[in-house]
Amino acid sequence: MQLFKSLATFVTVCVCSALATNPTVSLPQLFYLGSGTSTVSSAGVLEIDGPLGLRVSESFTGGTITDSKGRPLAKIISGETIENGIVDSNNEFHVDARSTWLFSDGKYGFVTLQGIGPLGGNFWAKVAVETGSTTYAYLNTMFIVANITQISVGLHLDFFSFTAPPS
Repeated sequence: MQLFKSLATFVTVCVCSALATNPTVSLPQLFYLGSGTSTVSSAGVLEIDGPLGLRVSESFTGGTITDSKGRPLAKIISGETIENGIVDSNNEFHVDARSTWLFSDGKYGFVTLQGIGPLGGNFWAKVAVETGSTTYAYLNTMFIVANITQISVGLHLDFFSFTAPPS
């Protein structure tokens, strides 16, 4: 019985200590960065069945991206973008896309998207931007996520970050 009381006291002290030292966790705020649409080649999508699932390969023919105020941010360069994803056995689509963007200041950027979601539905991707543009250099260090929706001509993308963009 003494062992049980000692153990109960120890557990109570540990729980109280943990509650006292851990602040309340808050959800991060997302800041809307902009949106856009990418168009897919009319040549169609190449599907390759493999041991890990159905590989999907398609080429984007262009697209436009606007900032949070609707101003032109970038154009997606035709022929320089490829999406090589996989549809797994649970019908989840794993996106893995790379694209070249021409920013509105005339500088190019390299953009990657990697994520997962239901095939034909909305899914989320982490976005990484690499550009030499001084105007858009802030994108190089932002943690960006995109909500991606498949539409008839390609993809619609809404971009968000955990930090506010410069005004």
